[in-house]
Amino acid sequence: MSNWFHTVLGRYNISDKWIGLDYSKLYLDPIQAQLTLAHEMIHSVLTMTTDFGQATTVILKLADNFTHIDQKERDVIGTALAQSQLFTQEGFATFIEVSQLRKMTNRDNALAWAQKNLPQDYLERFYKLIFAFDLSSRYRDFFTAKISHLAMETGIRRFVQKQNLLENPARLQEYLADENNNPDSRLNKMIQTLQYKPWLVTKPIPEIAKACGVSYFEPTIKEEAADFLTYVTRFTDNPKTFSSSEIGDIPQGSEAFIKAGQNMIVANMNLNLAKTATALFKTEDFLFYADKMEIMFVNPHDENWKYRNLVKLVSGTEPEISVSGFLKTGEKYLTITSKNKATELLGNQLRHVTMMVKWGGYNVIEDRLIWSDTARVPDVVIYNTTQEMLQRFQELLTVKPDSKFTHLYAGATEDHPLQTLIVIVEGKRPIHIVNTYGNKGITEILHIIENRSKVLSDNELRAHKRHLNNIMSLWMGLHWEIDWIETMLNKKTLIFRK
Repeated sequence: MSNWFHTVLGRYNISDKWIGLDYSKLYLDPIQAQLTLAHEMIHSVLTMTTDFGQATTVILKLADNFTHIDQKERDVIGTALAQSQLFTQEGFATFIEVSQLRKMTNRDNALAWAQKNLPQDYLERFYKLIFAFDLSSRYRDFFTAKISHLAMETGIRRFVQKQNLLENPARLQEYLADENNNPDSRLNKMIQTLQYKPWLVTKPIPEIAKACGVSYFEPTIKEEAADFLTYVTRFTDNPKTFSSSEIGDIPQGSEAFIKAGQNMIVANMNLNLAKTATALFKTEDFLFYADKMEIMFVNPHDENWKYRNLVKLVSGTEPEISVSGFLKTGEKYLTITSKNKATELLGNQLRHVTMMVKWGGYNVIEDRLIWSDTARVPDVVIYNTTQEMLQRFQELLTVKPDSKFTHLYAGATEDHPLQTLIVIVEGKRPIHIVNTYGNKGITEILHIIENRSKVLSDNELRAHKRHLNNIMSLWMGLHWEIDWIETMLNKKTLIFRK
């Protein structure tokens, strides 16, 4: 388990530490978008700022590279870590979500919304914490901050190497069976006291722990964090010895929320290529569907992929570039081929297909793919965050200060927090696009290009509409059948693609 999912409206990726908001499920409901963000931000902050959260991030990040246990045992470790904090994570995230709606409306409306919209398991977790819902705002803030932290602050990074907990899953499971080492058990025990003595939330954390009968663990110091990292990496093919000087400070308070917000993706959270695409390692099988393909994702493939030799044997080519093809009907196909073969395919059999790459796959200064000087350049460059786009255009303007642009800045709907920026470098093919929550990052980009950019005209939008419609259908998860550009320009009538 590497994600906290919120009814597929959003997710928090534990190992890679990013928040994801699903564009298609949130673009018509700005309030739901705000509530989903509040929910996912709590996952991010709990994972980023607590001992158990930090340990979970590192272990899940490296678990697939553990050489001393098989995949089934790796999955047991991941499940044990996730299940032991499920109530703490989802309970507080849901509590904050409903509390946010209370601030925006009122108590009765928030509770009615929760009853109507939350899945049963989320609702049950919320009701276990509902006694705190009627505390004063000051007490509620103490409750969410102190009690969530105390539940997750178990000293696990200190004990994992001392007790050799990753040697096999049974050791970790035995450790987590102790209620003092298990965040959910700790939280359940604290609730039994706090619902009758809510004033305890005003006390220092060690005093709260004592009154509730849970162990208090001193925060992990940097030397212990370094020992933990050294211990975990020893189970991989790339062991490393860490020192305390390499350990950064854990962000706290508003800093933690700011940092969480900087690593947010607004996109189609149901894309999930790894699990849903059909792999066709023989090029001729992949090209059988070429005429029906509408859009393709092209990326350099992981050189350390464990199935590399097997795919090379099956396909008869070096697996260097992955090409994912998408049909309007929902089918997804994946092939992996050599750089030379990919160059040939992109320029010939697949030349009619909208070609999309992530921002790291395209050299904006030299106007080429990072892996080829001769391959066809992409039609679309996707950025996860505004900081990625800002960095690329800053690099471009440093080398080519006379560059000019056209752009379009649009919200999902009027006054909606989900927003999109489209930029085209004058004389270049790719459409650069990023989705955001709020406009701060977009404003920073517009600031550096504003004196050298003009707004895309209606005719220019129509000239690019096939690629733009495909972006909206794939990357944002909107309906393939609708001509989103013509609908946007018409403003009154829903227009379908021809």
